[in-house]
Amino acid sequence: MTGLLDKKLIDLPCPHCSHKTAQPIGKLKLNPKLTCNRCRKEFTVNANELRAAINKIEKELADLQRAIGRLGK
Repeated sequence: MTGLLDKKLIDLPCPHCSHKTAQPIGKLKLNPKLTCNRCRKEFTVNANELRAAINKIEKELADLQRAIGRLGK
């Protein structure tokens, strides 16, 4: 199942050099390991925190879509 936000990009700072890298949320959910384009060091995005935040946002968006759908009825 794809999420509502899977194609959206988020900027992630490298913990080594602070260079920001834009990555699609869907990619990060599948593979949270990244290589910094500037310093070439690998780092891992905390997948549990990322998934929890994304799931919360997706649920809130789905609730909003349902509420908007009920307005015309």
